[in-house]
Amino acid sequence: MTTNRRYSSTTVSTRHSRSTPLPAASVGTFASTIGMALVAIAIMLVVDTLLAKLDKRESRAFAEQLYDEGTALLAQHRPDEASDRLESAVAIDRLNDRYALGLAQALVSNNRSDEAEHVLRILLDRTETNGAANLALARIQRDRGRVSTAISFYHRAIFGDWGADSLARRLESRLELVSLLHARNQREAMLAELLPIEVMSGASDSLRRMLGRLFVEAGAPERGAAILRELLRDDARDADSYAGLGDAALALGNFRTARADFATALRIRPGDSA
Repeated sequence: MTTNRRYSSTTVSTRHSRSTPLPAASVGTFASTIGMALVAIAIMLVVDTLLAKLDKRESRAFAEQLYDEGTALLAQHRPDEASDRLESAVAIDRLNDRYALGLAQALVSNNRSDEAEHVLRILLDRTETNGAANLALARIQRDRGRVSTAISFYHRAIFGDWGADSLARRLESRLELVSLLHARNQREAMLAELLPIEVMSGASDSLRRMLGRLFVEAGAPERGAAILRELLRDDARDADSYAGLGDAALALGNFRTARADFATALRIRPGDSA
């Protein structure tokens, strides 16, 4: 009996000890430790993020410096050194289109057009409507004599994305294409490229004069003559326009008119041997 009472007393005591809650001070210390650990982790994450941003900002600033140095060297006709700087800029920031375009230009100037084409095609894989990249590739293909491929890239440049000054850059691309077609004597294709330029508003006199002469070269002398006559209404002493009218009259077989137009041009500019 005594043994059983002792056993019961021990059991009760044990159960009582198991169910006894931790002191409030211990719980507070544990929670405080966890809280401090979480705060420390949060601070470390913030610091790590700030350091990463700072490193990224410094890398971009260095890449921009390399780009500026590369373009300056290229302007000084030092393409080999320019290529080194621009390759480093691209290595730091591979998604920067300006750096890739600058590098391609330097490589072309350094007679490394194969490498330039590789750089440009990577850029176009990323942004296929980049007007400047398409124009650069068109020039590479043109210089290699790959006319049909060059024409394709010129069209992509004309209808591509340019951002600021897009009208002037698209006009530049189209005029280069017209020049290529003229050199290849592709008159119908040349005429098709001239028509969109003709309807441009605000064209300068020099551009209109060029168009007049180019329409004559493209086999549309009447259209060219009409543009040149408009110019002469504004300036009756425009020798170049009279010479263009002479070319148009010759193309139409009006030899007497051609002679009169050329004679007028010569009177206005007697020292012009052409």
